[in-house]
Amino acid sequence: MPLDSTGKATYTTSALSVSQHYVLATYSGSNTFAQSADSLTETITGTTATPVITPAAGTYAVPQTVSITDATAGATIYYTLDGSTPTAASAVYGVSFAVSATATVKAIAIASGDTQSG
Repeated sequence: MPLDSTGKATYTTSALSVSQHYVLATYSGSNTFAQSADSLTETITGTTATPVITPAAGTYAVPQTVSITDATAGATIYYTLDGSTPTAASAVYGVSFAVSATATVKAIAIASGDTQSG
């Protein structure tokens, strides 16, 4: 790849997988710029999938059993019942639960090495 006027080369990719990558850059030199080499380790993280809450939002005449799932393996799900935004300090979801009064269920998921879900 060509160097810019300051002697820098830029490489961008969206093809790297979520994991740690070792990057080595070498330049053999020219009449203008000296030979060089540099390396770094770059960690690509992903975003934890957004939890799915069932049943869907709505008004129900009878109590509902609420379940929350997440597609990210190993993710921990946190939830609230009062409509507030959940955090890692919120209740941890383990098993489905009954809701028999007005409630607004919200959930997030957090997986090690990934950013928090929406």
